[in-house]
Amino acid sequence: MFKPLNFYHCAGQLNATLFIQHCAAVFAIRKSNMSYKSGTEQLLTDLRRATPFALFVLWLTTFPMAGPLLDDKETMDYFLWSHVFGLLLCTHRLVVRQFHQIFIGATVLTAAATLAYAFYGGGYDTAILLVLGIAASPLLIQSLLLLESTSRSPVLFGAFCIAVGNLGMLALKQLPVANPIKLALLGAALLFVLTVPFRPQMPRAMQGSASYRHLPFIYLFQITSGFMYGLLLPVYYREAYLQGSEIFVYAVAAIVAAKYLNQRREAMLAGCILFATLAYAMLQIPSPTLASNASVWLIMAAVGIVDIAVIAYALSFQNQPRAIAYCFATMLAGIGTGSLLDQWISANALSTAALSALVFSAIALLFAKNKQQMHENIDLPETSSYPAPAGHLAPVELHASAEAPSVISPAVEPTPLEMPKPTFSAQEWRVLQAVAQYPTYREAATALDLSESSVKTYMQRMYKKQVLFAANSC
Repeated sequence: MFKPLNFYHCAGQLNATLFIQHCAAVFAIRKSNMSYKSGTEQLLTDLRRATPFALFVLWLTTFPMAGPLLDDKETMDYFLWSHVFGLLLCTHRLVVRQFHQIFIGATVLTAAATLAYAFYGGGYDTAILLVLGIAASPLLIQSLLLLESTSRSPVLFGAFCIAVGNLGMLALKQLPVANPIKLALLGAALLFVLTVPFRPQMPRAMQGSASYRHLPFIYLFQITSGFMYGLLLPVYYREAYLQGSEIFVYAVAAIVAAKYLNQRREAMLAGCILFATLAYAMLQIPSPTLASNASVWLIMAAVGIVDIAVIAYALSFQNQPRAIAYCFATMLAGIGTGSLLDQWISANALSTAALSALVFSAIALLFAKNKQQMHENIDLPETSSYPAPAGHLAPVELHASAEAPSVISPAVEPTPLEMPKPTFSAQEWRVLQAVAQYPTYREAATALDLSESSVKTYMQRMYKKQVLFAANSC
């Protein structure tokens, strides 16, 4: 009587075990499918947030920045200088307080002015470009803030957006429709930015000191870019081996720069200065076809590297809206200065000598400013003063990861009796911010290009400083 019972009892245990294993397998498959679905949804969200910057680049390169839809290329200067003024205006406290509302109105005005140029340009093109320069400033800032809010590398996303925008310009140029229709499509596409919700998030780990010491270099280098519009491109369009090849060179240089900028920043910036110097030296080659093609390819590669460096530099600040305004205003001011100087200097040996002096002064300034900056101690940068739009989440506070020791005290209102906080080095601040952002030490180490053991060592060192400081305070 007991043998059948034992047999069935064992069989029941076996069936229960198989059932549990089956349920575990089904659960694992569903979990992997959910993870895949979550990753896909996150990628789609990131693409949606990056699309406004790609559309802005498409609009910028196709129309106001001497694009194929701009009737008179010399009127680009009106847009440049009004855009500089608009970006600086965006740093004023009155604009900062109402930035979200101003951004909505500025986007609608930019789209309307683009449509007005398409159908009523004529004698009003100068006035329309002046309006566009000011109205497009909040749009540029917001598109880069949306780019920074992506979960992946915003600089690499920015490089792909630049490549897509410039290649889209080539495609739109070949579209067999009238120019007013193309401008109308561009203006309507800009309204897509209003459909993307902006959710501020904690800035990523800093890559250097939060100061504007690179702005003189950006300005000096972009003067050479301004010379390109009047000195190199007109000759290149007549002698080009393949129209549009310069855009591919620019896009590839931007993507490569975004991939390796953190590891080889100084070398890449020195290389782009060398490219710019060689670009204008190539004008002395007897063959005009070879000279123009080589010059434009070199300068476009250099500009692609610097453009990505400027994006990474602006997004490395804690107060990103203000940094974006200052960095891009400096960039556009350099291009405008070069464009104005090109009208005063004829295309001869004098222009080449002047440009060589500019790029050599830029490289001297760059390395003089960065000689010992990487090892200096820094304080935490200022927080962004731009308010979150109504109905969206506010920026989150720093918090330690689950497996890291807590080294950040709760946010409390400071009192006059409080002691100062322990001093951390620049590298320790970067490690602390990365650990606060990423869920594991391994991911934080990957973001900082360090080993996992190094990150743990930094955290133990900061923890000891915190404990020692608390003991001394008591």
